Amino acid sequence: VPENIGNIEPEPYNTHPARLPADLVASAKRNLAVRDGSASFFYHPYLGTSYLQQSVEGIQGLGYTFVPASAMVS
Repeated sequence: VPENIGNIEPEPYNTHPARLPADLVASAKRNLAVRDGSASFFYHPYLGTSYLQQSVEGIQGLGYTFVPASAMVS
């Protein structure tokens, strides 16, 4: 399953800027323009749960429902 809204990176890495929960939520919001689309992201467990909680709550607030990745592939 592709990570079409990216991942959390609290610090700039290589040539990539930092990405925080608000950035993931903004990407998920833009993705709402796609009919039958989905919002998928990767999360590094070593970051703890605060960023994850913010991301999940923000994405759910847009109307998304979280499902297992296995439900997305046939």
